[in-house]
Amino acid sequence: MLAYIRGKIIQKTENSAVIEAGGLGYEVFFATNSLSLLGPEGSGVEAYLSESLSQYNGTTLYGFLTLQEKQLFEILKANVKDTGPKKALDLLSKISKAPQEFYNCVATEDARRMHNVLGFTVKTAEKLINSLKGRLPEHTGNTGKAMRSSAYMEAMNALSALGYRPGEARNALEDVYSETGPEANTADLIRLALKKIANRAH
Repeated sequence: MLAYIRGKIIQKTENSAVIEAGGLGYEVFFATNSLSLLGPEGSGVEAYLSESLSQYNGTTLYGFLTLQEKQLFEILKANVKDTGPKKALDLLSKISKAPQEFYNCVATEDARRMHNVLGFTVKTAEKLINSLKGRLPEHTGNTGKAMRSSAYMEAMNALSALGYRPGEARNALEDVYSETGPEANTADLIRLALKKIANRAH
């Protein structure tokens, strides 16, 4: 089973990327926010994978930029009724708009806020809360510590646009984020991450 891929982006579509690794091209489907964080065609990429087998469509690959994102995808598939991999990825795309809010809404059973912030119908929000209450990882519970702020995502996108490898940019941002926490703005994260990368180059 494929669990990880590192290669070069050959093509990007509205919901997937074709990644060349070892001379082969793999089409990998991503949540909307994760796909937007990938570099342009020709840039390097690293992603965790989840493999789905279908009688009619063969093997489909789903990609994630963090282990936490993949873990949530698997939790959605396993616990939300009538949710296969494609539906789980659709849910993840909405959750990724404000992941900390999602975890908070599940913990506080606030379907109305989940509807207002993330755009789920109230009925779907109630279904997600009932399905996931007590099943989300402890380290991402109420505080959402393992999730990342919008500033972090914007900084990651900016570093990728500057030509830094996704793994290199992510490692630097993780170090900075652990020091600054979610309060840091995009500009500070970029500035401090560039300093980290420069220090490692010497």
